[in-house]
Amino acid sequence: MQAFKVLLPDMTSPGLLGAKRIGYRLGSRVKAKGLRSANPHGGGKLHVARTEQDARGLAGYLRRAYKIKARIFLCEIGAVIDITSGKITTDRVRLLKEV
Repeated sequence: MQAFKVLLPDMTSPGLLGAKRIGYRLGSRVKAKGLRSANPHGGGKLHVARTEQDARGLAGYLRRAYKIKARIFLCEIGAVIDITSGKITTDRVRLLKEV
């Protein structure tokens, strides 16, 4: 299954909801093993945007709230843990190309 990942300019995750920031590389697989967050709203797992529009919305939020220019990548994901209206929680992510 494919989705979209929003990353900071240095290819790390934004670390929202108190999650640990994770480094990514094109073509490399990242697993969610051992990721934890004390935040009750679900930080600490691998989250991806369901659509490019959802990813652009998150990138816009990062730009407005934190003055960060985010990057968006098409990615391949592993097992789906949870799906909400704007995001998918998964156990693996592999970046395919920058959008």
